[in-house]
Parts: sequence; structure tokens; C-alpha cells
Amino acid sequence: MKKRRFWKSEKGAVSIVEATFVFPMAFFIIFFMIMAGEVYYQHAKVEYAVTAAAINGAARCENPMLEKVFKDKAVPTSPKAVEVMPYRYIFTGEAKSIAKKLQSQLQAEVSAFEPLFFEFMAPKHVTVKTDLTMNPIVSSLLVTCSYDISFPIRLIFTNDNIGLHYDVCITASIGDPSELLRNISLVTDSLEMSETASGFGSKVKSGLEAIGGWVN
Repeated sequence: MKKRRFWKSEKGAVSIVEATFVFPMAFFIIFFMIMAGEVYYQHAKVEYAVTAAAINGAARCENPMLEKVFKDKAVPTSPKAVEVMPYRYIFTGEAKSIAKKLQSQLQAEVSAFEPLFFEFMAPKHVTVKTDLTMNPIVSSLLVTCSYDISFPIRLIFTNDNIGLHYDVCITASIGDPSELLRNISLVTDSLEMSETASGFGSKVKSGLEAIGGWVN
């Protein structure tokens, strides 16, 4: 009877020792999985916001009419409601203004993201940049968002939390076939008006039409 009680007490002691090692490890694993999920959640939100901003900005650069649609929340009923700048590939002030406005809007949006579980794991040190490339053949809008995510863990002898740095870069193409075709029509009409340039104009016209067909 005494031997049986001894084995029972010894087994109970072993279980306590095992629990002393297993429980902290299990807690750490679960805690780490929750933090990893928070990081993935925040990164997915930022990536979605940057992608939507790049597509939205490219569409607004391609069709300036959309700028008024987003502002008024309605479709203009008059073609004169928006003053569209011609030759936007040469005079890029309108597109640059749209890209700059998009940059400030996206930075404010990402900086306002709320954490899912931990207060310290919201995006911090958010920096948004836009790079606009406008030319008659291939135009694009590059949107880059850099940010940091901190873990609620500190290393020994430091006051800074462990953190990760992310860079999200999305490029959206800008195509404006209607503007290019208007420019082609203007060039061909000017060439056809000159008798001396009529032969050369026909070659240029065929070449420009080929370019227009490739863009479309």
C-alpha cells in the first residue's frame, strides 16, 4: 500500500514538472500565432489600400472626368462641366496634381488603420510616394507605401519593441486611347492641308494609325 502511494505521489510530481515546461511553451506558441495573424491582417489591409489607390489614380489620370465624379458623387450632365486639359502627355500638371492628392489621401488612410488585437501593432511611420510617368505610348502610376509594425515584445536592455518594416509597391498602367487618337487626327489633318507634305503625310498617317491600333 505504501509503495503504491509512493508511485502515485511521484507521478503527480512528474506531471507538475511537465506542466511547468509545457504550459509556457503552449502559451508562447498561441501568443506568437495571434501576433503573426495581426501582422498578416495589417499587411493585407495596406496592400489592398495601395492597390485600390493605384487603380483609382490611374483611372483618374486617364479620364479627368472621374475627378469630378468622385468629388460630386454624381455623373456630370454637361460635357462642359469639366475642363479637360489637352495634350496631357506633354502638359502633365493635371495628372501630377491627381497623383499628389492621391498620395496625401492614401497616407492619411493607412495611418488611421486600427489594430485587430494589440494596440502597438497598427501601421506606424507610414510614408507614401507616387511616381507618375506620362508619355504617348506607355504611361504608368507607381504607388509605394512604406510602414513599420511593432511587436509588443522588447529585447533585454533595450527600450524599443521588436518591429518589421514593409514596402508595398503597386504599378497601374494608364491608357488614354481617345486622347492619343485626337492627337493623331490633329497631326494628320495638318499634314493633309499641306500639298508638299501630302506624300509624307500619308506615310505618317499609316504609321500613327498602326500605333493607335496597337494601343487599343
